[in-house]
Amino acid sequence: MISLKPGVDKVPFDGKYLLPMDFKSVWEAMEECYKLGLSKNIGLSNFSCKKLNLLLATAKIPPAVNQVSLLASN
Repeated sequence: MISLKPGVDKVPFDGKYLLPMDFKSVWEAMEECYKLGLSKNIGLSNFSCKKLNLLLATAKIPPAVNQVSLLASN
C-alpha cells in the first residue's frame, strides 16, 4: 500500500511522489476518532496476515473486522 506526499493533488502524478503507507499513524488517528465517539467501530479491508500482525503489535484498539473480498470460481 502506498500514499502520496502532502500537497500532491494532480492526476496523473509522478512516481517520485509515492510514499509507503504509515499504518501505525493512520491506525492511531482512527483510534482517536473512536475515542472521541466519531465512530462506533474501526476495521480493515483486505489486510494480509502479515500486515494484520504488524498492526496488532501496536494497536490499542483491535480492529472489529478485516473485510476480505474473495472471488468464487465456477
